[in-house]
Amino acid sequence: MDNNQTPGENTSPNTPPTIVTTTTTTSPKPATTFTFNEQTIMASLSYIGPLVLVPFLTKKEDPFINFHIRQGLQVFIMTFVIWIFSNWLFGLSPFLKLASFVALVFSIIGIINALKLTEKELPYIGKWGRNIKI
Repeated sequence: MDNNQTPGENTSPNTPPTIVTTTTTTSPKPATTFTFNEQTIMASLSYIGPLVLVPFLTKKEDPFINFHIRQGLQVFIMTFVIWIFSNWLFGLSPFLKLASFVALVFSIIGIINALKLTEKELPYIGKWGRNIKI
């Protein structure tokens, strides 16, 4: 071996260089756990403010949609009360902004639950939905 030659280096002029290729395999992306059909879309509409009237007037006989209508009505009532107080009590503005944010989070949680086909009550306010008669 020559002093200028590094170990593993081929100095023969007739030998082609070795090309090492690697292949990587990617696993397919998992399918979404959300279901988009008429039932889940109607249940999701229950959490978008006054659009709760759409499933209420058209699909309230479906037990799954009925559950989400009752949960969505709680969020709508909460948002309406916050709106009323925000017009009268300007001094509570930071608290009311936080309450509006919480109502938005409840809506997002409800929509996710509806699209996952689960009947899970909303945190803190969900238990009151059982008392709403539709």
